[in-house]
Amino acid sequence: MWFELGDVKVRSSSEREVELILYGEDHTIGNMLVKELLSNKHVLTAYYRVEHPLKDYIVLYVLTDGEIKPLDAIINAISSLKDKIGKLSSMVEDVLEK
Repeated sequence: MWFELGDVKVRSSSEREVELILYGEDHTIGNMLVKELLSNKHVLTAYYRVEHPLKDYIVLYVLTDGEIKPLDAIINAISSLKDKIGKLSSMVEDVLEK
């Protein structure tokens, strides 16, 4: 089976936890997502792993306290990261214009 960059598959899921496979991703997005997820007080555990160095995907695991669904926590983290990266992009553009 062939996956395109950015494909996401649910490996397992319940009310409080989810494990996703993020194809075409690596430590860069994994570290950012986990750091952002752990800043949410309702996320109890978040981590990612690379199952094998020759595999082109990471596995993201999230466990919440039940106050927020794990997929909602991931969506919120992605939205927050988009805002932060947008601000960083603006700051870099400002510096380059000077």
